[in-house]
Amino acid sequence: MMIIAGKEIRDDMRKRRKGSQKALLLTMLACLAFLGLPARIIGRTGIANAQAVNTQDSASYFWGTSDDAQHCGGAFLLYLDQSRNTGGIFIVTKMEKFRSLTFGNSGDLQFEWTSLGDVNYRFSGHFTQEGFSGDISQEKPKTHEESYLCELSATRLILKNELMGARSQINFSRFTNEGYSSDGGDPTGVDIRFLSTKNGTVGMITFYAGLWDEPMFTPLVLTNIQRNGSVIRFDARVSDGLRHYRLTVNARGGLFCRVEQDSQEKHSCTPLRTDRHVLPLIDW
Repeated sequence: MMIIAGKEIRDDMRKRRKGSQKALLLTMLACLAFLGLPARIIGRTGIANAQAVNTQDSASYFWGTSDDAQHCGGAFLLYLDQSRNTGGIFIVTKMEKFRSLTFGNSGDLQFEWTSLGDVNYRFSGHFTQEGFSGDISQEKPKTHEESYLCELSATRLILKNELMGARSQINFSRFTNEGYSSDGGDPTGVDIRFLSTKNGTVGMITFYAGLWDEPMFTPLVLTNIQRNGSVIRFDARVSDGLRHYRLTVNARGGLFCRVEQDSQEKHSCTPLRTDRHVLPLIDW
């Protein structure tokens, strides 16, 4: 999503974390183990909760991106449940419920959400079983007028490992060392998720406080994802260009490194663990 100043984020996150322990307890009861994946490649991963494996077409996760890197340069991870008329969007560390959601009879779709810094956004577009596309607008704080930001296109995520037979495929997985600071409870570390769509592997990376100088709290889209044996290479676009990364997978997780541009030398590295909760939990 949109990159926002750190102080606003920290203040907002302290409010959002109230009640998080209760939400975690409830959602843990709904957790299901995902289909077994090749342990040699990524170990065991999992799906967030029972709703994620609902056999009905009404509830799905979606992967969204925009061509407008200036206003909507991040990754959009969304959840829609048409039968319950509910949904949400991934913000910082969890799914946040939409303020409103409307499915029109002719496939029209509209939803609103509040992001960090109490900024309100609205999506208006068209929905199909494969995904949705439309425009995102931002509400001005004082006048409450809406201003156009960007176009968003989203496609349904595949929650089954349908391509696990291909050696070049990066399976549905998550690598992280996400934690929380002892003073203030701000998230720390980094979180990487590899997801699957009908077009292949997509991914997102979120940096938190305390790791290198990457943009914080904004899910970044992974590009140029390549796997060679146990090594996964990918890039992420930031304001000053592309950053290059390498993840060497092992039995416990992986060693994640930033690589200097036009060089194979490692810049900085940090160990990550695998997490079976690849998709964020739905706790509403």
